[in-house]
Amino acid sequence: MDGALGGRAGTDSGTAGDARVQPLTDGAGRVVRTIDVANASELVLAGAARIGSAELDLTPETKNIAGAAYVPTRYALSATTSFLVSFSFRLYGSSGPKGDGFAFLWQNDPRGTSALGAAGGGLGYSGITPSVVVEFDVQANSYDAGPNRISITTDGQYMTAIGDAPSPVPLSDGNTHYAWIEYNGATRTLSVDVGSTPTRPTTGTVSATVDLAATVGSSAYIGFTAACGSATEVNAIESFSIGYFP
Repeated sequence: MDGALGGRAGTDSGTAGDARVQPLTDGAGRVVRTIDVANASELVLAGAARIGSAELDLTPETKNIAGAAYVPTRYALSATTSFLVSFSFRLYGSSGPKGDGFAFLWQNDPRGTSALGAAGGGLGYSGITPSVVVEFDVQANSYDAGPNRISITTDGQYMTAIGDAPSPVPLSDGNTHYAWIEYNGATRTLSVDVGSTPTRPTTGTVSATVDLAATVGSSAYIGFTAACGSATEVNAIESFSIGYFP
């Protein structure tokens, strides 16, 4: 992978307190797209997902629901394709137990942009296959290592993970947080950074080895899913940028 995708410190930075992750800096051969998550024409929504106030609400504060939102254009994948995705998110609304969380994914499910999994612990991506998924899990179910975790998994297998670590920020504290998901096609490494400011952390949160093209196929939709079970919260995406290195 060319260095155009950038390193951690300073690559995708903004002013601390900005509500949104700043657009990615372009590099040779990289296609950068910033999605307006408050514009329904830029996303395909499924299930309970809706456009909120200047944000994408993957779920409202309602029990036993799931929602999804996808960029309508497929991304071609090859053995060397790389990505650097950045977004900001906020989980809020419930004064009681919160859950269950949301996920970012590449998927090539036959259902296309209508692909949606189960509510509750399935985080809306269970059974979406083929897929590569990064989950932001609030609740500690019996199959989880604990609450408030970032995990990497494949093919909608929400009870197992190929990479897992505690989140460095409290996911459900109602504040805006930031995530960077980088896939290096040359090394087949998927890495996730999560922080409380728009400056990308220098220390990674979790990583795993996975072959994106071999797992998902020759193309993929990119998007998010989320779900609530017996606990509720609004799973909101506030900004979303995709750096694509074919």
